[in-house]
Amino acid sequence: MKIFNFFFGIFFAIFLSSSCTKTYVYLASRPYDLISLNNKSVTIVGTDGILLKGFIKTFNEQYGNNRVFKNNYLKLFKDHLSSGNIFAKIYADTSHAWNIIKSFAGSKVDFILIDSLFTHNHFDYILNIYNFEISNRNINNTGTEADGNVMTTRKEIVIVKARFQVIDRLSRRQIVEFESSGEKAVSFFNYSATLNKAVMKSIEHAVQYIHSGETKFKN
Repeated sequence: MKIFNFFFGIFFAIFLSSSCTKTYVYLASRPYDLISLNNKSVTIVGTDGILLKGFIKTFNEQYGNNRVFKNNYLKLFKDHLSSGNIFAKIYADTSHAWNIIKSFAGSKVDFILIDSLFTHNHFDYILNIYNFEISNRNINNTGTEADGNVMTTRKEIVIVKARFQVIDRLSRRQIVEFESSGEKAVSFFNYSATLNKAVMKSIEHAVQYIHSGETKFKN
């Protein structure tokens, strides 16, 4: 019986550990061996577009406009990515010129401008961050109190998503594309702090995927 309890305890611990993880990175292309990016240089760029489905008031109070949010996101991502050892050199280019990269299938003039940006860049890869999205969802938890009364509590969660695209600068070939998300529950009505934490979660998940290929993380 003791042996049974021992192995049951191990199994239950493993079950709890695995049940606390959730997929936060979704691949939009075939998996790629990101280890081959070692000792390469990368320029991080992004577009201003962002879809606001929730936390609109908090977003406007904190950032004011899409470009400020995008530039802040790029700089935070660069700092977090620099803590690893995947790339030998990392640069975040927040200039508005890269905003046109969102349309490789645009007009001839757009294509010429994009080609010029790639030509005059001297890094190995372009890491484009785009399709930002901020939304929220509500979860109702119902429980029974000691006196038998049923009580329902409501929890609001903010979700931040972004799409990441790694492009080989010389060949213009896409290496990998994925979406990373992060979420955080509102605590003590502090919406600004909650939004910031969800932003960082989406960044941490993306960086961890680049470092290790992991797509599942603890909630």
